Amino acid sequence: AALILTLDVFFRLRLTAWEAMLASGFAALLALVCSEWRLTRIWPATAKHVRAAYEFGPWLKLGGQLFFLAMIGIVQNQVDVLVLGGLSGPEVVGPYYAAVRIAGIAGYGLGAVNTILAPMIAESYAAGDMPRLSKIVNHAAKLTFVVTAAAAAAAAIAGPWILNLFGHGFAPAAYVPLL
Repeated sequence: AALILTLDVFFRLRLTAWEAMLASGFAALLALVCSEWRLTRIWPATAKHVRAAYEFGPWLKLGGQLFFLAMIGIVQNQVDVLVLGGLSGPEVVGPYYAAVRIAGIAGYGLGAVNTILAPMIAESYAAGDMPRLSKIVNHAAKLTFVVTAAAAAAAAIAGPWILNLFGHGFAPAAYVPLL
């Protein structure tokens, strides 16, 4: 998305759907190559020659369960779009989906806070340190609120401009669902 936004904002390139998919795929491939390059540089020398030992059966069973849970999540995240598309058609679904995706950015604050504070919460719980646990959870709630409120305020202020990046006519149709 960052590559497509950069191409649009800085280079004024209007990409077709096919070109946007190619740009997205290229960005993912570039991120994978950069990650692999960096990982090979920092991997400990003693670990480079260790042979992996694992049991295939339990991993396959767990993988199947995780795949099933992922599929449920995908269906759950898309059911509103499917129902709206069935009831109203693509002229309503397009702006709605753009608004939903932009509004979803506010949820990244929760993910970021969880990633940072979850190990500390688990450590405090395992140690039985309830006062510290309470303090961390309270801090997490406040931090999540601040980050989410900032993202929501940015979407409310810049919403029409962001929605117009999707095409002419998206802002009037999608701004209210975005809010």
